[in-house]
Amino acid sequence: MKVTVFGLVASDKEQLAKANQKKHEITLISNELSPETVTFAHGKDAVITYGNGVSSAILNHLNRIGVKIIFIPPLAFNDLTKQSAANLGIKLATTLSGSAEAAEYMIQILDSYSSLTGNQL
Repeated sequence: MKVTVFGLVASDKEQLAKANQKKHEITLISNELSPETVTFAHGKDAVITYGNGVSSAILNHLNRIGVKIIFIPPLAFNDLTKQSAANLGIKLATTLSGSAEAAEYMIQILDSYSSLTGNQL
């Protein structure tokens, strides 16, 4: 899958790269996901954000450019985000950080989604 990661800190970068093992095409953006940076997700299947929550406007933009799964921080999960994503057909998952296990978990979700949709690189 093609993935853009927003707001990634240096300590998580290495763990995510190791967990990925070059299975997915991952683009790393140090800035947080925002109206100004959302265009970096163009042509991607998934977005991982380590920063703030995702607004309805950003969800709509991501939907228009074809993003199907978004990883957001646990504290950003709220009913509005869940409902907006569900209405657009976007899947939500939890962004985890701080350990190799967290990175492996996110890659496993990408692997599973990729095999379910037949979306391979």
